[in-house]
Amino acid sequence: MAITGPRLNLSSLAVDCGISHTTAREWLSVLEASYLLVCLPPFFKNFGKRLVKMPKLYFESHGKLQAVEIKSGATFAPDWLMGIKKWQALVGSDALAPWLIYGGNETYEREGLTVIGWRDSLTRHT
Repeated sequence: MAITGPRLNLSSLAVDCGISHTTAREWLSVLEASYLLVCLPPFFKNFGKRLVKMPKLYFESHGKLQAVEIKSGATFAPDWLMGIKKWQALVGSDALAPWLIYGGNETYEREGLTVIGWRDSLTRHT
């Protein structure tokens, strides 16, 4: 079962995150390469509409929620876990283990959570 989000508007997403349009596109490509996200282009018989209309985003997680937080810093900071821990308290055991992807190179467990270096995130499928 896939969970669908709103139509993808990279410009709006970039503004909301305080990043450039290019950075937003690059971050989405990491999620696609990690098999966490599928960007589904719209289908219309009119090819011109396909070019103009926005795609939708689908996240595949075995019918359960999974939090994925991405930080640009290359050095782990303990306060990065605060948001994920709050999310875990809200959803309880009905969710998959969350991931924290960061700009560093190492992957390890910290306070019971998986902290994943961005390169390792490209090869993770579950």
